[in-house]
Amino acid sequence: MASAISYELFNAKKGAANGIASLDSNAQVPVAQLPAGSANGVASLDGSTKVPVGQLPAGSANGVASLDGNTKVPVAQLPAGVASGVASLDSNTKVPIAQLPAGTANGVASLNGSGVVPESQLPAGVVNNYKGEYADLSALTTAHVTGSLADYAYVTAANAYYYWNSKLTTAAWVNQQIPEADYIALTAAEKGAVPYIVIA
Repeated sequence: MASAISYELFNAKKGAANGIASLDSNAQVPVAQLPAGSANGVASLDGSTKVPVGQLPAGSANGVASLDGNTKVPVAQLPAGVASGVASLDSNTKVPIAQLPAGTANGVASLNGSGVVPESQLPAGVVNNYKGEYADLSALTTAHVTGSLADYAYVTAANAYYYWNSKLTTAAWVNQQIPEADYIALTAAEKGAVPYIVIA
């Protein structure tokens, strides 16, 4: 008699509020008896056997990234422009120069104010040091106020080549042909900066 009552009580409690969960034909608790999608419960699955986005901590700290209408992670959820993160894009959809290793070893070449790669970032042998032919020294210095070591030009009035000597106390364009006394007065560094031709 007691066992019959216990069995009836057991059946009455199966699947009932404050009772016990029943099992379906697959020996599993029916979804209807699970706190699926409820606070402090378990996540439910939609028709595609996926957890609904509404039950995910999408876009929240320590959660998961959400997707926008284009199925992309919103920029606001990316570590854009920060150390160990990803590069951001400016209003022209370009990576800002500040985030590029421009002008550094194993990086990329930078551009100067004229929109060209500075000669200092070009490998040796690429730069053409010849600056052209000029009527006189004034024309040369007007065209090239400064120069780089090994730069040279032909000056018609002097019938000679002028070289940029950056080793002088005041760097300047100098005639390759130099009187012996003037050559002797130069320091070793000043002599080495130009392939001087010593004349009597």
